[in-house]
Amino acid sequence: MEQYGIFADNKDMGLVDGHRSLLRNQVAEDINRALEIPGMIPEKYHNIQDLGGISNVILSGVNPTENQEIYDIGIRIVKEISGNYRPPIQTHHYDNGPGQTQMDNTSMGPKSFPKLDEE
Repeated sequence: MEQYGIFADNKDMGLVDGHRSLLRNQVAEDINRALEIPGMIPEKYHNIQDLGGISNVILSGVNPTENQEIYDIGIRIVKEISGNYRPPIQTHHYDNGPGQTQMDNTSMGPKSFPKLDEE
């Protein structure tokens, strides 16, 4: 059991590294490309908080803010730059304190992450 636990921990660490790599490389690259296209990300969103929210939409399809425009910008980037948009199976609204979190089927997830044995 102890050896299994070590194996499971190592596999989890590999997944964390894959997610971190994806965020650092692909999402950041897509954000940078979007910033180069006039009007794709309005200047009022050129700050760490809003770009972080847009990045979250690109990465997972989840809008961590109450601002619908953040979600729309992220989805536009996924459609026009990332090129891996998947139409929502269903759009969910989760209670998130004073606002709501919108989520759909868009994600850089399983289609983009290499399997551990493929690296």
